[in-house]
Amino acid sequence: MSEPQLLRLVSDRRYEQALRHLETHPEEVTARDGNNKTALRKIYQEVNPSPIAVDLAQAMCELRPELLVEDMENNQSLLHEAVAKSRSGAPRSTGLALVLISADPAIVSIRNKHCGFTPFHTACDADADIVVLRAMLEVNPDLAAAMAQNSKTPMDILLRKNGWNISGTAMDKVALILLTNFKGRVMDPLPMHHMVHAVCCYPRPLTFLTRIMKTFPEQTHQRDDEGLMPLHHAVKHVGQWDDPENPFVYSNFVFQKLMKLVRAAPEALSTLDPSDGIYPVLSSATRANDTTIHLSVTYQLLLAAPEIMLHAISNDDNRVEAQNDDNTEGRACSMS
Repeated sequence: MSEPQLLRLVSDRRYEQALRHLETHPEEVTARDGNNKTALRKIYQEVNPSPIAVDLAQAMCELRPELLVEDMENNQSLLHEAVAKSRSGAPRSTGLALVLISADPAIVSIRNKHCGFTPFHTACDADADIVVLRAMLEVNPDLAAAMAQNSKTPMDILLRKNGWNISGTAMDKVALILLTNFKGRVMDPLPMHHMVHAVCCYPRPLTFLTRIMKTFPEQTHQRDDEGLMPLHHAVKHVGQWDDPENPFVYSNFVFQKLMKLVRAAPEALSTLDPSDGIYPVLSSATRANDTTIHLSVTYQLLLAAPEIMLHAISNDDNRVEAQNDDNTEGRACSMS
């Protein structure tokens, strides 16, 4: 049995004829060749597709968008295939990726069945254009910190791919990932003045926390929109910094990084958290039942500033005294 005409035209790269043929034979979009490839998959495997090929792919996607999430090959979706080629400076491959995201946004969350990579992980590994990264995060901001089966985050993958360089376009991508995770959505423009705050909230940031601090040293002293300093965020999220497979090694690493924050901005130790009115050491202590790392962090913060407990006790006494005064005045008023 011969292949449908659409498949033959695409195989021969006769895209203009394929586009005209598609208008009269839309049912051939779902046809597969002897290797189980659809015409759309063939286009997405092109290294440098022509503009008309992008138009043809868009027409196919608009015809049957529900099929995009089902077209899997070698455990990868069409979007995995597309973003692997959508490198900076390859606008047509970038265009193919954007076509898929627009046709069926759910495709951004499909994982490679072998390694657990989302298309976002693959895009970071392939140095995809930042336009593609932004488009995926606008659909699903949770991709910014999603972990693959090897527990690697998109940041791990991106920085290793760039040789741990965070300048130029790499910094733009780093900022997009960290700040989207921090804010829960893609911001435009990106709030670059919150980079240190953002890295403290990212899972397992130990390999790049110091680099971000050195790039934005003044931010360790600054408060974010909620009035929190980076140390406040670090204390709340330090449970995500640890590696459960190597608890002893990583615990020591966590303490080293946390104390760099303390040394960079020691005033943070005596700065109350506006959301609950307590110091970072007490914020850590309240979480000691959740993770063992918080118990150790509390001890380390106490060693760094033992006088904080005296301030905390004094503040508690003042609050109790003020409450008692209010109660006394209230009873006096009711009796009169």
